[in-house]
Amino acid sequence: MCVAADFHNSGRWEGFDCELKKPFICYKYVVPVTMQVIKVRLERTNSDVDPNDPTFQEEMLLKIKKELRDKGLDDNIQLTWRKQPDGQVFQKEEKKRDEL
Repeated sequence: MCVAADFHNSGRWEGFDCELKKPFICYKYVVPVTMQVIKVRLERTNSDVDPNDPTFQEEMLLKIKKELRDKGLDDNIQLTWRKQPDGQVFQKEEKKRDEL
């Protein structure tokens, strides 16, 4: 025994033989996904630290995720670094003339 909504009867459920072909609708809730890109600028106080080191990058992502969580952001977020065409995440900024 299968059931279907009978719209000729106020949408009430009605039993049907499962071999009987009836039109149907499938529904799946899709969670909306958004992507936000932010620029991160690091000031190096220790020249021994390589910002493109994968261990350093992973630690930074964990710290950023913790701060976002502490500020009330949902834990269901995924953070990743965007790699540049040369494969690096961080690029050294050239100083502008007025900063020299």
